[in-house]
Amino acid sequence: MRHLNRVVLGLVVVVVLGGSLALVGCGGGDDTEEASTNNTNNKTFAFSNGVAFHPNLNNVPVNLTFFNSSTLFDLQVPGAVLRRATGSNRFSDGECTLTVGPNDNPSAAGGGSSFPVGTGPQPGQTVTLTHCEFNTDHNSLEVESDFGDSGESATALPATITSF
Repeated sequence: MRHLNRVVLGLVVVVVLGGSLALVGCGGGDDTEEASTNNTNNKTFAFSNGVAFHPNLNNVPVNLTFFNSSTLFDLQVPGAVLRRATGSNRFSDGECTLTVGPNDNPSAAGGGSSFPVGTGPQPGQTVTLTHCEFNTDHNSLEVESDFGDSGESATALPATITSF
């Protein structure tokens, strides 16, 4: 009988410890919410892959900045030759709709694009990010479009751009 009690006690200890380890190892999923003015305004999100913004930005790093109560955006490919698109943004049902301004100069009133044809968003083009969620755990943005999935950005940084 003593031997049986030890075996049962040993099994109870194993089950309790095993269950505890399983719970510790089971982190919950990241908390996300729809992107909105409250969580994107005056922030820059850096993506290692810009495919969601244009198919030819696949594996090209891009920075997306929201400002002016997140009604305006600035998309940049940093580098020796700055490529940039600016325009208006609106949030709706988990989507971000970026509409590039009508000009060839992204700094002009109303925005625009300096991307050569075929290399990025063009003047007047609309880019619909069909998945546009803010990750509250990482202070980052997750985006996807019909062009592809850019995944999760790095942690947001305060915007240095306040107008165009």
